[in-house]
Amino acid sequence: MGTYRARRAYIASLFNPVIESLEAALVAVPDDLSQRADQSFSARYGYASVDLQPEITIREDLPLEVRNTIVGIMTQHWNPDDLLYSAARIGKQPWELAEHWHSRGSSMAQLRGLVSGWDWPLVFDFVERVLADMPNREVQDDGRQWVEFEEKVNGYFRHAGVGWQLQGGKFASRGSESFEVAVRCAIPELETGGLQTARREIHEALADLSRRPHADLTGAIHHAMGALECVARAATGDSRGTLGEILKRHPDLIPKPLDAAVDKAWGYASERARHMREGNDPTRDEAELIVGIAATVATFLAKKKII
Repeated sequence: MGTYRARRAYIASLFNPVIESLEAALVAVPDDLSQRADQSFSARYGYASVDLQPEITIREDLPLEVRNTIVGIMTQHWNPDDLLYSAARIGKQPWELAEHWHSRGSSMAQLRGLVSGWDWPLVFDFVERVLADMPNREVQDDGRQWVEFEEKVNGYFRHAGVGWQLQGGKFASRGSESFEVAVRCAIPELETGGLQTARREIHEALADLSRRPHADLTGAIHHAMGALECVARAATGDSRGTLGEILKRHPDLIPKPLDAAVDKAWGYASERARHMREGNDPTRDEAELIVGIAATVATFLAKKKII
């Protein structure tokens, strides 16, 4: 240790681990950034457009432009020949022959021709079958291609005002942005609070909105208010009262004057969904409004920690 080199080596041995850890920290990529490495600059750093989503104008129909775009996205991920093979059986009963297609013709052109002639629900049946059957669902990249496909379809649907979205390989109804936020917050909150019946009722409401070719709007309202009634009963210990009765017996359950709005929503649901009358069917917007209100208030009650 008497020489200069020996002393320098000794000091370096003490500080090298610290220096190396500091250098590693400088070049390390945060987890959230590494997960977004495949995104564009504007998406990674929040400069992407934050304009309001276009109004939903397409729900029980699929224009040709939408159909062609879906096919175009699919062919970015799967071979047109494989897609055409799957498409040939769409809409066919097990005993029926598959749609005839020409091996020498353009698979892409034939695929577009088939898809353009289907009733609109069959287009979604086709996508769901491909996602369920194609080997690329179990691809070598941990399913990333499958996820990317869903993201592309959902991104396009938001852009084009299509009121549907892919979730786990299945199409489900998509509402307004505020509606989606309300429902997304409600389900995990109900799950955390152990409110399984209420959670199932919200799921049933969403399933009714997603029915094809025609949504069950009265069913959606019925299940949504049923979910809220379940949470209100659990919150107050009033296991037999209706939501309307619970609101009267427990005036502090919901802050005023919001309690009056919830009471009126309950009255509306009773009139339109629980006690049906001919020619009194709710509209789609009305059904989504009630489901959104029920999900929001149920979330509020679940968070009060009085359950």
